[in-house]
Amino acid sequence: MPRLLILFATPVVLLFLGAAVPSALAQDVAWPDYELQRGPAGGQTLERGPGLYISPIKLAACWLLLMVWVKTTDWVNQDCQRVRQNYALWNSVAFFPFLLIGAIGLRLLPMFAVAYVLMVLAWLVPLIVYIVVRNGSVEQQQRVLTPEHLRYVIANAGHQFGMKIDATKKAAYEKGAPVELSAKGGADDRADNANLVLARQSPGYVMLKDLISGTVDKRADALLLDFTEESAAVRVQIDGVWHNDDPLDRESGDMILAAMKTLAALNAEERRKLQSGKFRAVYNKVKLTCRLVSQGTQTGERTSLKFDDESRKFHSFKELGMREKQIDPLLEMLGGDQGFVLFSSPPSGGLTTTIDVALEETDRLLRNFVSVEEHSDRERYIENVEVTTFNRSSGESPATVLPKLIRTYPDVIVVRDLADQATAEILCRQVQERRLIFTSVRAKSAPEAMLRVLALKVPPEEFAQVISCVLNQRLLRKLCPQCKVGFEPTPEMLKKLGIPAGRVEALYREPKPEEREKVCELCQGIGYFGRTALYQFLMVDETVRQTLVNEPKPDVVNKASRKAGMRTLQEEGILLVAKGVTSLQEVTRVLKQ
Repeated sequence: MPRLLILFATPVVLLFLGAAVPSALAQDVAWPDYELQRGPAGGQTLERGPGLYISPIKLAACWLLLMVWVKTTDWVNQDCQRVRQNYALWNSVAFFPFLLIGAIGLRLLPMFAVAYVLMVLAWLVPLIVYIVVRNGSVEQQQRVLTPEHLRYVIANAGHQFGMKIDATKKAAYEKGAPVELSAKGGADDRADNANLVLARQSPGYVMLKDLISGTVDKRADALLLDFTEESAAVRVQIDGVWHNDDPLDRESGDMILAAMKTLAALNAEERRKLQSGKFRAVYNKVKLTCRLVSQGTQTGERTSLKFDDESRKFHSFKELGMREKQIDPLLEMLGGDQGFVLFSSPPSGGLTTTIDVALEETDRLLRNFVSVEEHSDRERYIENVEVTTFNRSSGESPATVLPKLIRTYPDVIVVRDLADQATAEILCRQVQERRLIFTSVRAKSAPEAMLRVLALKVPPEEFAQVISCVLNQRLLRKLCPQCKVGFEPTPEMLKKLGIPAGRVEALYREPKPEEREKVCELCQGIGYFGRTALYQFLMVDETVRQTLVNEPKPDVVNKASRKAGMRTLQEEGILLVAKGVTSLQEVTRVLKQ
């Protein structure tokens, strides 16, 4: 029952209570009779008795009960939607018994105590029944009125009034870092809850919480465990670069791995075969999807844990680091009615984020957007983009679902991964039907991305006719703004970089070990803080199209792309070096990958 209905019912119940006052709220069982009094002229008048027929105490008790009922019924309404209970059923159960007793019980019963007890039961019994049922269907930490929950409530209330209340008596799994873990990957919610309970009983559960909190505190977005007979080497990935961390003893590593596999619905006893899954964590109010991959090796086992921050979102190309001269033509193409937009990057190059931003930057209200995704690897939800899934493990591909999807007459089709000839040919034909296509391939440059599509055996004439633009990207680290070191470049260096003399007074680099007086608090001594994208944009012209048809060779296509106005990734990187965003060493490292 919506909160508005509860508030509307409040005055209704009060009216019924008012009607019931003569019987139940009176000081005596019945109202005193009116008395006949003789008037001064000998006539008779009807006079009232001594009064005081309403009991303030009883009325206050009814008012207090009513307010408690409104509060708890509103909580039931909101809670049953949070924990996915049948809110229509439970709102009725919590609402109508009390309403009926309030309307009828006080009016019919002459004894206030009996009527009041019935009203208390009409409020309390449905509430208890709901709590018992909902506690049986949720995780342990979500249950209410348990000893742990009551300790938390009392401690929280005490802190609000400046009281120090000891609520440190925790279950074993509640100890350690303040990380809240939840299981994923089970057959259903019940299986996930069972896996969570099992993981909490593991001695590695608390150690896993500590490991996750320590890794996230280092700004790492991935963790790697390499198991040997005696230990587990630990490496963390910070801004795309791996760093060694303190190793774990083999026993602790095994217990942590068992807890992770249990949360991800994997076989904790299997140490050789490839397994992958995911679970979730909440730390410092940040929601993380933890993607786990484990594979046996010659020395033991290698396990990677990648953290996807669900709250880390970008909404514009400018936030990603794209230059204005690249943004304007790209947005013009994305806003068109027809075309083939090809995104590309090496693995872990930030391609998913860029496609998300491309969708965010387009008008999705006046056009019908559809996206084709693998059902077990769904992308982030984007408003007004209808998603159709396929099951690769069952032999399906985007080409399997596209024919049916096309019959819905979409304006824009998004296929995240262009992996087969059939899908590529369907998308090329859809451009000819005046549709806009977003898709992507893995490639090191924009010219190579076009050749990757041709490698799928797509007819060159057909692809060259529809390709509109290509965006290739890399991710590189930004210099730490607090500890980066400026230096004056030599004329030879500027000439080699292609920077005109006098254009740049200083370049920047990370500090050397001997230059650090103390560890930088921002970057923790790494010298880099955060990442930005390095973009290479190609607007395909007729020269490039003819090259794709007549001589699709890397050097020839690259030369034609340069004539079309494309800058190389090296030139784009030097621009960031000249602006002091990153270092020459970082650009060199990224371009060598």
